[in-house]
Amino acid sequence: MGKKIVSFLTLTAFLAFAQNCAIYNTKKITPEKAALKRGSDIKVLRVLKTNGEIIEFSEEDPAAIGYNCIVWKIGATEKAERIESIPLSEIQLIWLKERNNALTGLTVLGGIFFVIGAAYYAFIAIVFSGSSLF
Repeated sequence: MGKKIVSFLTLTAFLAFAQNCAIYNTKKITPEKAALKRGSDIKVLRVLKTNGEIIEFSEEDPAAIGYNCIVWKIGATEKAERIESIPLSEIQLIWLKERNNALTGLTVLGGIFFVIGAAYYAFIAIVFSGSSLF
């Protein structure tokens, strides 16, 4: 009986994990393509400027793609955070991390089908053994 409870709790925890799981891809793009990619799912990790300077951003507080510029926050001051930006015309290459919605969806669906299959298997085992889950 204890094994059934542990397996039920494990399956519940797996389902909760699968719903919060997101898969990200990191890729390099040009500023022209970056102008088309705006949104909360996209995080700018690094920028190569036309003068050869490389600017890196942390994964905890990445830069974002704005209208014709890359925007990021610098520290926290007493009143507000300072915001910096670089025009896309001064950028040669951008490294960004974006969520892969298709792969994330497949991961969640796989977890859901796994839980359904395990629940069906447990149900069949309970019906044919005559015992209960708890």
